[in-house]
Amino acid sequence: MKKKCILLIVLAILIIGVAFAWWAIYTSFVIVKPTTQLINEKLASTVFSKIVRIPQGIPRPSYDFVQTGYSWEMETNAGEVTGIRFSYTPSFTKNDNDIIVTLEMPENSDPSIFTKVLPAVIADAQTLKSATDPLKQNLNGNKNVGFEKIALEKDKKNNQTIKVSWKYSKENLPEEIKKLYGKLNYPQALLKTFYKIPNFLLSLAKG
Repeated sequence: MKKKCILLIVLAILIIGVAFAWWAIYTSFVIVKPTTQLINEKLASTVFSKIVRIPQGIPRPSYDFVQTGYSWEMETNAGEVTGIRFSYTPSFTKNDNDIIVTLEMPENSDPSIFTKVLPAVIADAQTLKSATDPLKQNLNGNKNVGFEKIALEKDKKNNQTIKVSWKYSKENLPEEIKKLYGKLNYPQALLKTFYKIPNFLLSLAKG
């Protein structure tokens, strides 16, 4: 009798485990993965395009649960080239309300060249003036563009801007994007697991 009970318990645990695994896989591929991808696409095309011009045809961005990043090169009229790094925290978890967006110069680059290409990279007039003209700095929020504030990092040697950061609130995003975030209403640890499952299974399939 005891063996039969133990067998039933083990069988029940296996059934529950398999059911949970299939539910997790389904949720990952059908809900979480496409929703996070769409959030990234919408943020880049409808929100952050108002502050930064992301060129067409650049390498595919790097996607991570914590950060999405773009990298490309810009050339001045004099043929000088500098790298550009653009990244943001997508803040997928329901308790993380702030989104930090960053435009920066790669390490060991020339700040003077980076400054020269900023007019071609930064789309927001307020940000561009703040980053290039110390006398016209305005680091306050801009409701028309959607950010809450600007932060600048300067090169210690020549005081030229090498990093620009914007702070956004998910509460102020377009309703379409807020609805997408609403689909990710899972506990943080569970959401991270769902996010990682597709890549994990694909890596197993590749061997």
